[in-house]
Amino acid sequence: MEKSGANPVLLALDKKRYPPTIISMKKIINVFAVSFALFVSQSAMATVIIFDDFTGTDGTLVRNTTPDPGTGNSWSGSPGYTITGNAVHSATTGSGHFVAMDMGAGYFVDNPDVYEISADLFLSSTMNTPTDFFSVGFTAGNNTSAGANRTHLSTNHATLTGSPSIALRGNGQVAVKVSQAETAYISSTGDYAAGSTYNVRVVLDTTLTNWSVAAFVDNTQLDLNGVASGLLYEYTTNPTIRYASISSGIDSTDSAGSYLDNFQLQTIPEPSTLVLSFLSLLGFVAVRRKRLA
Repeated sequence: MEKSGANPVLLALDKKRYPPTIISMKKIINVFAVSFALFVSQSAMATVIIFDDFTGTDGTLVRNTTPDPGTGNSWSGSPGYTITGNAVHSATTGSGHFVAMDMGAGYFVDNPDVYEISADLFLSSTMNTPTDFFSVGFTAGNNTSAGANRTHLSTNHATLTGSPSIALRGNGQVAVKVSQAETAYISSTGDYAAGSTYNVRVVLDTTLTNWSVAAFVDNTQLDLNGVASGLLYEYTTNPTIRYASISSGIDSTDSAGSYLDNFQLQTIPEPSTLVLSFLSLLGFVAVRRKRLA
């Protein structure tokens, strides 16, 4: 009598054609195949460096709070951001605000990888100007001023300009800056209407001689290359960056109804890594089938 719980597929095999030793070997190979597939998938997974969903008591300043997971460092910058409803709300004083996570001098050069900053952004439906915005990105500097008036979209302060960064504007535009002087992408007015939540992502590949940038809104990749082929922006001179940053310029009328949530900095697999992992798995499966034939 067969044991209860035995694999019905194996029980259905012709014992003469597949003796017990072969069946046992098939079991071992099946287990190994599953284990190998899991190893490949895990090796190609993203690695979260910082994640913050801003869970906390309403009114808590974001500055000096510590994300978990994170680097062990706390947010630093202007005291303009507060946690309300487990999300970040911008201050109403000054013309702009800025908080950042210090990754250390030379971090992105000394640790070449594909880095992605993402966040969920929501702007009040009453907004209608491009000067109202939330932005996330990589910057060379930070700003601790209570009335900070230099932001990611600034064109007159190089160290605080996103290099790169992505912003959602009150007039329904998305803008991607790659330097103080250059905006690589601006959507049409109204493409991203206020009153809805958008997930924005900016990806910086520092493994290349000339770093490249990609940007996404709700998994749709933006064309940062204009009329040229491809969707990536490529630097001719790589930026000097140190911080993973949040910036905004929102007036008192719209601050309460606008927020940022689920900030994340992570490394993601290079496309070549994913291809090699997939080919390795295909090769293993092919060999396995040949040996069992």
